[in-house]
Amino acid sequence: MWTGRDHRFGGLKRRYSKRPRGDSRSFDPLRGETVSFSTELKYENWLLYWVQPGVSRLITSPERLRCLDHGQSLSIVPDLIVVHEGVQLQCVVAEENEATKRKESSLQRIATAHGCSWAVRTRKQIRENSLLLDNLEHFRQAATVFVDDPLDSLRRDVEAVLTDKSSVSFNDLRRALAVPDKDSSLEAVLIRMQWAGRVHINLEEFRYDEAIVSRGALRTR
Repeated sequence: MWTGRDHRFGGLKRRYSKRPRGDSRSFDPLRGETVSFSTELKYENWLLYWVQPGVSRLITSPERLRCLDHGQSLSIVPDLIVVHEGVQLQCVVAEENEATKRKESSLQRIATAHGCSWAVRTRKQIRENSLLLDNLEHFRQAATVFVDDPLDSLRRDVEAVLTDKSSVSFNDLRRALAVPDKDSSLEAVLIRMQWAGRVHINLEEFRYDEAIVSRGALRTR
């Protein structure tokens, strides 16, 4: 019934070998793969990139990366690897201090050695817009419910409505397509279309059911 239901995490020993404090598991319905995070903040950081058009991979459990820097061995385990017109290594930190500055320095040198870009993501950056995070989580849940259903007919209906109108509110689109309020199939279709760059849903300023759906891809930040 569920895509990825047979994924194995290797038991408790393997699960806690990399993350002694444990981790939480989730599912990426767009890419059809399981993901895991050691903190809620790292999950939220992943969520911000989850639906960005052009992001082909999001690696949440990377292997340790190493390099030699002036004869000194450096290593780091990124918290997230974003593959989008290149590869970016990311580390998530609660706040900036002397320890995180050292971590940032190592990340920069290792990323350069591996031909990647890099970013240190802070709690302030990640939680800058709580409304956006709430909206993204709502759409992720909806997409998970319909992960094994292509919903092609509904997608074509959405495209037909947006052919005549360049933009429409989410609620007006639901009414135009006669999709019941408790039916989350419309959210599942729209979030897939946004990831594919076919529509743009304004999720940063309005609650999802008041958002504006328009033609065109979401600009990545």
